[in-house]
Amino acid sequence: MTELPIVPLKSLPLYQEMDKSDLWYGLIPELLDIQYIWIKKQSLHLHLNSNVQPYFEHAFSLLNTSIIIAGNGHQYFSIYALRSILERVALFWTLLPNSGIDTNGILTDLASNNLKLRKLASQKIMDFAESNDDDFQLLHDM
Repeated sequence: MTELPIVPLKSLPLYQEMDKSDLWYGLIPELLDIQYIWIKKQSLHLHLNSNVQPYFEHAFSLLNTSIIIAGNGHQYFSIYALRSILERVALFWTLLPNSGIDTNGILTDLASNNLKLRKLASQKIMDFAESNDDDFQLLHDM
């Protein structure tokens, strides 16, 4: 995974403005920093299937990129990155024993050249994630 340089969030335009605020959203830059550092540390302890590992690494990279993009005032593109992250999180939900979803089959479908097959695979994992977390679809549809 290619790592982007770590840029202090408070140096990015949007987060500079947030940081000046006394309102609740003034803590967002600090929370994003804490979250990023925590995920990075925890990722060293994950034991993921070799087929799933690239999806996790890509999701983590997308998270970092979306934080930087949003901080530079391009929130529209950040939302696309968030949706992509959520789809990868949904894939991890399928690893639960009660999912009944063949993760390797889903990975094969997602890697297919057949657009319809990819959309069905994506919808299948999203539906399962939503069935376990009511807010999941709300975030995705944002």
